[in-house]
Amino acid sequence: MKKDLFLKRFIFKKIFFWAGLLFIIGVICSALAPNFLILLIGRLIQALSTGLAIPLLITEIMQQIPQKKQGSYMGIGGMVIALASSLGPTYGGVITQDLSWRLIFRFVLPIGLIAWLIGLSFIEQKSSPSKIPFAWKQFISLILALLSITVAVNNAGIYGWTSIKFYGFLLIAVILLIVFIKLSTNSRQALISISIFKKWEFVCPLLIYFLIQFIQLSLTFLLPNYAQLILKKGVTISGIMLLCGSLISAILQPLTGRMLDSFSVKIPLVIGAFFLITSTISFTIFQRYLSVFLIAALYVIYMIGFSFVFNNSLTYALQKLPLKLISDGNAVFNTLQQYAGSLGTSVASALLANGIGTDGKQSNYTG
Repeated sequence: MKKDLFLKRFIFKKIFFWAGLLFIIGVICSALAPNFLILLIGRLIQALSTGLAIPLLITEIMQQIPQKKQGSYMGIGGMVIALASSLGPTYGGVITQDLSWRLIFRFVLPIGLIAWLIGLSFIEQKSSPSKIPFAWKQFISLILALLSITVAVNNAGIYGWTSIKFYGFLLIAVILLIVFIKLSTNSRQALISISIFKKWEFVCPLLIYFLIQFIQLSLTFLLPNYAQLILKKGVTISGIMLLCGSLISAILQPLTGRMLDSFSVKIPLVIGAFFLITSTISFTIFQRYLSVFLIAALYVIYMIGFSFVFNNSLTYALQKLPLKLISDGNAVFNTLQQYAGSLGTSVASALLANGIGTDGKQSNYTG
C-alpha cells in the first residue's frame, strides 16, 4: 500500500525512473548471482520495481485516458500483466532445461532497458504531488491486522479451525482494524481516505475483485497439488495444466475491457459471473472424477469468467472516485490483490494440512 501512496507524494516520472533502475539492478544482480542469497536479493529488488510500476500503470491510465476508453486500456494493461505471469514459468522452465538459468535474466535485460527509456520519454502526470507526512501509525496497525489474519489461518492449518490460536489472532486482527479506522478518521493526513468505503459503487466491485482473485490463486495452488498428490502427475504436467486458461484470460481482457467502454458494466459482469459460477459448481459436482484434461477445461471456464470481471471491476470502481481519490482507491485494490494471493494460499494450505480429501472427509494427506 505504501507504494501507491508514493503517487501522491512524488512526480510520476521519478517513480518510473526508480522502478526501471531497480529492475535493471535486480536483473543484473540475479544474472551474476554467485549463490542463492544474492539471487534472492536480486529478485527482491525486482519485486520492489514491480510494486512501483503496476500501481503507476493503473493511475496513468485513469488520469490520461478518457473514461470512454479506460476499459480497453485497462484490459491491455491486464493482458500484459497476465501474460507475464502465465508465460514466465514456461519461459523459465525452457531456458533452465536447455540452457543456463542465468540466461533467464540476461535475455530480458535489453527488453527492460528499452521499455525503461521509452517510458521515461512518454510518461505524463495531471495531478500535482503534495508534500504530506507518512501516517506510520496507521500503516503499522493495518499491516499488523492483515498479518494477524494470515497467522490465524496458518494456525488453523496446524491446530484446527476451532483452536484458540485461530480465533485469538482473528480477534487481534479485528482490534487492529478498529484502531486503524479510528486513527484514519481522526487524522488530517489519513493513510487511506475512509470516505471511499462509503461509496457502494466502489465497495461492491472491490469485494468482487478480492473474492475472484482469492479463488483463482487458491485454485492455482490446489490444482497442481491435486494433480501431483492424487493423480500422480509430474511437475511439468501439473504446471502446463493451467497454462491454457491463463493465456485465454490474458487474450480476452482487452476485448472484455472494450465491452465496458461500449456497454454498461452489468453486461461483462453478468457474463463473467455465469462462467465463474459454472466452473465452481462443476468442480464441486465432478470432484470425484477430476482428470488432468477435466481440470484444465474447468480452469479455462473459470479464467474466461475471470477475464470479464477482474479488470472491469477495478476500472468501474476507480471511475466512481474523484480524481484526487484515485490513488487511495488504487492503493486499496493493489493491497487486496496481493493479500488475496497470500490469504488464498494460506487457506488452501490449511485445508490440505487438515486432510480435506476430495470426498470432503478426512484423508491420509497431512500436508
